[in-house]
Amino acid sequence: MSTKYYDLDDLKCDINYRWIQPPQAAYFVVTVDSYGNENITPVTLGTCVGANLPRGDKPSEYFFTFSLGCVDIPDEGNKLSKRHGFLNLEEVPECVISYIGKDLLEQSTYAGLPVPRGISEISTSGLTPLQSKKVLPPGIAECPVNMEAKVILKHKLGTYYMHYICRIVGVQVQEEWVRRDHDLNEGIGILGIDPLFEVSIRKGNTDNIRLYYGQIDRTSIQRTSDEIGCSQDWIGDFDKWMKDEAVRGKISSEEAEKALHLNEEWQKNRNPSENGKIKEELTNLIKDIIQRK
Repeated sequence: MSTKYYDLDDLKCDINYRWIQPPQAAYFVVTVDSYGNENITPVTLGTCVGANLPRGDKPSEYFFTFSLGCVDIPDEGNKLSKRHGFLNLEEVPECVISYIGKDLLEQSTYAGLPVPRGISEISTSGLTPLQSKKVLPPGIAECPVNMEAKVILKHKLGTYYMHYICRIVGVQVQEEWVRRDHDLNEGIGILGIDPLFEVSIRKGNTDNIRLYYGQIDRTSIQRTSDEIGCSQDWIGDFDKWMKDEAVRGKISSEEAEKALHLNEEWQKNRNPSENGKIKEELTNLIKDIIQRK
């Protein structure tokens, strides 16, 4: 199978960057400046990067990350400007992340226009502010999901971006979507609102460069098999996996014990040059188990 290699250090590299950045759910980042003026910045460079349910006496932990342009730079005759959201976060490091459903495509276009700083895109786009509980910026009432967030870390990325890591401190979800998620036993959360995904930015049948959105066909969602892996856990651990395969009858109890023993010996020394025989034997056994029907 042949491949084409792109050297990203080559100034003449002509890669379509969409090989690197796949379609991602679109959302608004709502911020305010020190005067309380609102801003909407449409964003797709980021997502949830950490999620923990409450455990014992520890509350839930959810972390979200995104990047915003933080300098003005020329870009092939155009100008990439620092985002007003970046300027606001420098003054008030709090925001609301609001997912965009397909019915908000038009408003998303309006929110992305070069509105002067300090003029609220919530107002100019015909949207409605939603009062937050724990942060200063409002959410957007028309967005089914609004996540209140506080910046806990930021750092510069390359020549253009400022990268933010935020802790989600509260979430407002429209009740009709909560009911549907519960009543239909979907458990798909944000996917239920039919969110927009940024697909590309390019010319179409005109000479104008425009943003292209896409959607996910929810009828194509597939469940992973019950015929392999830990019975009760999505991942679990190796010992439980082997024991469950023995209970399932895919491997014998002797094979399960052998796998556990090999893993114990491998974990004592994971240097392949010194313990390569054990690594090979364990690898082949796992491959064999996976391939059994």
